Amino acid sequence: MSNSTATPITAEKNNVKGDAKQSVIENHKKAALHHEAAAKNHNDAAKFRQEGNDEKASESTVKAHGHHALASEHQRQAVKNNSWNS
Repeated sequence: MSNSTATPITAEKNNVKGDAKQSVIENHKKAALHHEAAAKNHNDAAKFRQEGNDEKASESTVKAHGHHALASEHQRQAVKNNSWNS
């Protein structure tokens, strides 16, 4: 188990229903995909940097940062759509 300091969300607090619940789920899935793409691009950047290809490394880094920004937006939307947060 991790040493996370995040407070778990109990069933009483998380009463998202219907379309709102589906929206939260979809935003979590989209965020996860963007996190995975960001990780891939960071790994590519490391590989390119190691090979001495600084131009491709920089391109991969920019792509990774873009995916991170998109993931953050989807996370923000997921939190916004949770009724316990309003």
